[in-house]
Amino acid sequence: MGKSRKEVFFYKVLGTYSEYLYGLYSVWSINRMLAKMMQSCNVALSLTDIIIKAVKQNLQNDGGVNMGYMIRKVQAGDEAHLAYIQTESWKAAFRDILPEEILQKNTEINRATAMYQRLLDEHTGNGYILEVNGTPHCIAWWDKARDNDMLNYAELICIHSLQDNWGKGYGTKMMERVLGDIKAAGYAKVMLWVFTGNDRARKFYKARGFVTHGKTKPCFETQEICYERNL
Repeated sequence: MGKSRKEVFFYKVLGTYSEYLYGLYSVWSINRMLAKMMQSCNVALSLTDIIIKAVKQNLQNDGGVNMGYMIRKVQAGDEAHLAYIQTESWKAAFRDILPEEILQKNTEINRATAMYQRLLDEHTGNGYILEVNGTPHCIAWWDKARDNDMLNYAELICIHSLQDNWGKGYGTKMMERVLGDIKAAGYAKVMLWVFTGNDRARKFYKARGFVTHGKTKPCFETQEICYERNL
């Protein structure tokens, strides 16, 4: 039996409405899917932030082992490492500052080794070695200040590193460790001497909070200037 015009019109309207409802459902489904995807992305980003923060905290706590470097206190048998890093650092950093004869004399490896051997044997001061991938790269040494007018200060006697890793942040890490230990030892101030012509080192110290009041003294036929900072 054929459909009347009213029935045909009704079914057409019903079909159009069904397509409309299906379209709405599709849009709703897509929006819901997108919302879930966004939620998953937000969760992933949150987890990423948590992981990054945890890694950063771990690096702060473990002395940077995960970054390929480690800072440790010196020990018996380190005299050769200490002497090598100091003499090589002097050759690179002071060749345009000190007279050649004085530089050669003070970079004799046997002389430097004997000095550090004595310091280690007598347990004088506080020494550190920073190793990069297991190889000694940077050294530092501090003790109570030797200047009679700064007896309540600690003195950073030296901080030296091999030239091949200059500018990579290892000196900063060493400085942070040393200053932290000086403060923990009860000192409120620290001072150091640096050659007036050593612009690179002076910029390094200034960037880390050291200031100078213009106090100088002669040293190795040139001048040293005093820097200090509060802890």
